[in-house]
Amino acid sequence: GDGCLDALIAAPKASVAPLTGTQLRIRKQAGAIYSYSPLQKVGDTCQLTPSNTLEPIYVGREPKALAGSAMQKVALDAQYDWQIMFSEPGAANTLSKKSAGALLLMSRKDAAEYVSVFAQGSSAGEKLGSRFAVGRFNGVNAQMVVAALAPGAKAGAIRGGIYWYDISGSPAAQMPTSTFPAAEYARCLFSGDIITFKGVSSDELIVTSPNCTIASSKHGALWFVYRGKTSSPWGINQKGWSLGIATAAGDLNGDDRQDLIVSAKQPYAAGKSLNNAGSIMIIDGQSRTPYI
Repeated sequence: GDGCLDALIAAPKASVAPLTGTQLRIRKQAGAIYSYSPLQKVGDTCQLTPSNTLEPIYVGREPKALAGSAMQKVALDAQYDWQIMFSEPGAANTLSKKSAGALLLMSRKDAAEYVSVFAQGSSAGEKLGSRFAVGRFNGVNAQMVVAALAPGAKAGAIRGGIYWYDISGSPAAQMPTSTFPAAEYARCLFSGDIITFKGVSSDELIVTSPNCTIASSKHGALWFVYRGKTSSPWGINQKGWSLGIATAAGDLNGDDRQDLIVSAKQPYAAGKSLNNAGSIMIIDGQSRTPYI
């Protein structure tokens, strides 16, 4: 509240003791979220004050919860100073289903943090929230939707799924799981990236699967998800590429449209064998044409 920049830092594999309660035993890989304030207000300016002090503000609810595996700032309620959504993909649900996963909402007001469970996985090993993105994917400006990646869920022939949650109202309502077609991509595991991509009339979702196996090789693939509808899998017929290990978006050519940057393990060099040399692909946001 001093007008200076602060940071929240997640340590998903941290083994720490809970902040409150009588049972203060170390929770192995529970995960933790820390606050860090490198700037302090001096007069009318914010000045750098080097400090190695990290203040824990949240510890995962159980061992191997992996709190903070994914984290994003949100603005759901204006009464709070700030809000973040974060995940615990290794946490059990209220029915004791191990590693069902959960999304949690942390809100700060009057120098205090409040944490509530926003959504939780329904089956063991689902790992809801391993990745998630926030945006207006349904094209309605008044609504915001969270898409949470559940790599352990089973959606048709493909292992993994995306769940949509309407977070414009209270309580949050689960929307239908989006479907992923194409039987030839049945051996995909959504263990890659998931980001919000600014489309023309609404946000789109980019989902990648670098472990997607095609013709006995990890080629990798990505999907565009628009208003709950999923495109056909998009990939490059290059053996062992593992397309989509990491993704980013931004206007690279100045046409006021976001472009997509996608990474891969292998180089795009015909006839050459450069193991794990890596490649970066640019996909034009206007024409959806890839450039390497």
